[in-house]
Amino acid sequence: METAEVWYLQVRRSRMRAVAPDEAITRRAALWKVGRQGPRLSLADCYALATREATAQMLLTTDSEVKEAARRDAVLFPLS
Repeated sequence: METAEVWYLQVRRSRMRAVAPDEAITRRAALWKVGRQGPRLSLADCYALATREATAQMLLTTDSEVKEAARRDAVLFPLS
């Protein structure tokens, strides 16, 4: 619980912001899901990629599959 609280506070105090998916993001997420990499990506991953495209922001991820899909527009934080 302490770790979860620390992570929560770090996110809330950061410059990160939540982006609600609109129609365009939802459509793009669907295209990611049915695309070439879709079977390897979860629907949540596809929404993250679509949101990154819509906001032109860098995507931070711990998932190498998401990093591969986003290419240079993502930063991978390996878990090890």
